[in-house]
Amino acid sequence: QIAREKSGVIKEGGRVVLYPEQKPTVTAIIQEACRQHGGELVIPSMEDVRPVRETIDGTEFQAGGLTLRTPFLGGHQLKNASVVLEVVKILRQRGFEISDQALLRGFAHAFIPARMEVLSHSPLCLLDGGHNPGCAQALREALERHVPGRKAAVVGMMADKDSAAALESVGP
Repeated sequence: QIAREKSGVIKEGGRVVLYPEQKPTVTAIIQEACRQHGGELVIPSMEDVRPVRETIDGTEFQAGGLTLRTPFLGGHQLKNASVVLEVVKILRQRGFEISDQALLRGFAHAFIPARMEVLSHSPLCLLDGGHNPGCAQALREALERHVPGRKAAVVGMMADKDSAAALESVGP
């Protein structure tokens, strides 16, 4: 349903960059929408994006001959980065001047409040506003990898969210 709604923004003859490793049904819906609008679907290759180092403060990776750093945490950030890099490549092909330095700065200074945001290092305090199963799984993976030992959490969610499933994903 979400893929159908999002495909409504596809323009005639446009290019669509799709997050890699989608469910086949999602990819099929977007492919069909692109076909109907004479658009081109681009799915970035993860072969060109290689992790270098990941800490609680962010992710460093190599792509396109550059070593980039983003304050975001989690393996899924490399997939997000691949989408950004593909969009920049397309914009450059269309004549937009986006320097490698601008790309480095953009990744380094990107910020999304409350997405595995480190509020304090001592004691470690993270704030995460994710509210769907994918976000809960990403939080779990980040906590398992970067926050050893016992953890304490305060959780608040809107009534329309599946809090039990989110807690099950993040737990124990």
